[in-house]
Amino acid sequence: MIDFRYHLVSIVAVFLALAIGIVLGSTELQGNTIDALRATSNSLSRQLSAAGAQRDAYQAQAGAEDQYLQSAEPRLLARLLEGQSVVILTEPGAQGSVVDGVKQAAAAAGATVTGQVALQPKFNDISAANQVLLAITQEFASGSAATLVAGGTAGSAQPGSAISVLRSSSVSGQVSTVDNADMTLGQISVIEALAAQLAGGKPNSYGISGASAVSPSPLPSPSATATASATSQPKTTGRVGKKK
Repeated sequence: MIDFRYHLVSIVAVFLALAIGIVLGSTELQGNTIDALRATSNSLSRQLSAAGAQRDAYQAQAGAEDQYLQSAEPRLLARLLEGQSVVILTEPGAQGSVVDGVKQAAAAAGATVTGQVALQPKFNDISAANQVLLAITQEFASGSAATLVAGGTAGSAQPGSAISVLRSSSVSGQVSTVDNADMTLGQISVIEALAAQLAGGKPNSYGISGASAVSPSPLPSPSATATASATSQPKTTGRVGKKK
């Protein structure tokens, strides 16, 4: 009669056989497995190196293009806003580099920044703050010759941001937007968009994230009567958005 001890010994023997089989099998396949893993690792390393080199090349190209735009900015913007007054409204957390870049571009275009209004951080605590921002933007649009909302590339046009909400609202028909104003290209686009509105063009969305165009096309040209009519023109308003 087969007792419990026999069953126990048989089960242990099966487990030992399986274990030995696994060890033998893994030993037999070890060389091929390691070779395959090593080849995969080498392939991934080569791909990573190639991607890194491509990234560096793109960064170098972007840097060269930005340097060119910085040197060409005064010629591209000359007299586009000749004699105009610009008021800048900044949201809490707005990048200083964006504000300074827009100011520099406005000066290159012949405009004068006559005021800068900074919203306080507690402004963001207001319920339905995006709707409040839309109301403020609409007020600026109704009281100025041209109004534009600008933000940096890091999230300014992401869902829920001020620019994203504005672009999907009815206010977008009154206000242009630029989502890459932390770049020289975007700062140039800010001035060109304002000039296009002053010349009777329709507001549009510009930039690299969900925008209709990179920059205004055709490019606006200085008006022959810009200086003469500057005193009768209402103020041109720009708003710099928060980097998110």
